[in-house]
Amino acid sequence: MTDRPHIQEVLTDLHRLAENNRRERQLAMEQITDERDRKIEIAKLRSNAYLAISPEQGAFLYLAARSIQAKHIVEFGCSFGISTIYLAWAADHSNGTVTTTELESQKWDHATRNWQRAELDHRVTLLQGDALDTLKNVTRPVDLLFLDGEKSLYLPVYQLLESNLHAGSMIIADNIDREGASDFVSFIEDHPERFISAVLFDGRVMQVLVI
Repeated sequence: MTDRPHIQEVLTDLHRLAENNRRERQLAMEQITDERDRKIEIAKLRSNAYLAISPEQGAFLYLAARSIQAKHIVEFGCSFGISTIYLAWAADHSNGTVTTTELESQKWDHATRNWQRAELDHRVTLLQGDALDTLKNVTRPVDLLFLDGEKSLYLPVYQLLESNLHAGSMIIADNIDREGASDFVSFIEDHPERFISAVLFDGRVMQVLVI
């Protein structure tokens, strides 16, 4: 990942901002004791939270996408677009594209500017709004599906795109250790005749190969 130094510089800057944002959110939550106020604050903070993958996970995404020479990548939940940069960087090597989604309108412009800074915006199409609606318009084969939005929607998003996947397609799901992702994890594990899977990053990430 040394072929585009300016992309790495952008990512280093964004990861720093994401870590600062995480600390600010953690501090804000520690100061709230009322459970009802906590839920309200979580909703407020989420609309402006980076919710970013780590640099190590980013490198993993990049290598995974390059290893299968992905031509079309779909991302469920881009937040401020850090993970999208890793995916688009990989897609740039295969003349591919990334179709990504984001529900929070406050994040759309930020994500777009980040892709422009990395000079990868020409590889990315952003679908704004509810992914269960916007992804209905995806008609092309999907070589890699990255799940990193609302965890309870992992399985519905997979089911929506199932016909676009093919033998050799890869699925990467982040935060599978959270309760909402359990239906998706169970589905994958219950169908060994359809998938080969591995759990990585201390149980947080599932990598799946469609067979």
